[in-house]
Amino acid sequence: MKSRAATIQLSYLGRDISRDIAPFVKSFAYTDNAHGKADDLRIDMDDRDHLWKGDWLPGKGDAISASILCLEGWNGPGSSPVSIPCGAFEVDEVEISVGEGDTVSLKAVSSLTQNSIRKEAKTRAWENGSLRQVFADLADFAGFELSWQADPIQFLRIDQRAETDLAFMKRVADDFGLNLKINDATIITYAGEKYDAKPASFSLSRGQSNIRAVSLRTRSTDVYKACEVSYHDPKDKQLKTYTFTPPNGAAATSRVLRVNQIAEDVATAEKKAKAALRKKNQQEVEGDITLMGEPRILAGMNLSLSGFRRFDGVYAVEQVRHGFDRSAGYTTSAKIRKTLTW
Repeated sequence: MKSRAATIQLSYLGRDISRDIAPFVKSFAYTDNAHGKADDLRIDMDDRDHLWKGDWLPGKGDAISASILCLEGWNGPGSSPVSIPCGAFEVDEVEISVGEGDTVSLKAVSSLTQNSIRKEAKTRAWENGSLRQVFADLADFAGFELSWQADPIQFLRIDQRAETDLAFMKRVADDFGLNLKINDATIITYAGEKYDAKPASFSLSRGQSNIRAVSLRTRSTDVYKACEVSYHDPKDKQLKTYTFTPPNGAAATSRVLRVNQIAEDVATAEKKAKAALRKKNQQEVEGDITLMGEPRILAGMNLSLSGFRRFDGVYAVEQVRHGFDRSAGYTTSAKIRKTLTW
């Protein structure tokens, strides 16, 4: 099947330079992460005229916004162009290669990197509050909006311990089974359990002509049947334990995960035990797929696989990479994991 075509649309310091750079672009790749990591953008260009070594050399920290345009006919005759918004970035690294045909590689990362939310370590505490409100206040201080996609979470006390606001938010979110995603000017906080329960938005069957490669694997290392949390009850000052076992069964193992956590009651202990077990067991079945360019696959969505026997099922897209080069055309690769049903 003929490879698919795409082009990158780029704004640099507020100016559209898409047409200016088009003749020089050899390849580009946009990596979209569902949570935990900053998105990034890489562009490789010819520098046969030595422009990028001189006046065109980008400055570190310069603002870039990008989108990928899948050209008309990308999915067969008559299919309309589709645009993938990549978001806002800052130039992080510029590399030149000199030899037979000079090249320049530009790497940009999410524009969050230079924000105080990621740079300044702090120590402080909150008492008798709402986690959503704490996150909203931290986001607002850094100039971001908060999109909270989870149930309310109340606490007696939480501590930020010599860590940046972003590191603190990630740690606390992780304790409660929440995921954190930065998308332009919005910090998205969502419950991993609820996203796993969403129906698949895309389907792939073995033998489809748009599939280039599929690799699926299952493992038993670091997978558990239950999680036991030990915590100090602030009311009676006693050390207590709570064990969470998935109602419909977990991995085929007898191992129990044991963790120490801060919990003010059984309900909080249950949330944290479940979150810790999900974090471990969601790695039990994972895989990688490579397709002809597919703009409909995005990080954070679910897709279904069929024709792979015991590996059939619904998978969460943890990371997706949309890339283009002159020889292979537009391709999409994704890291996936099988969703948990609890």
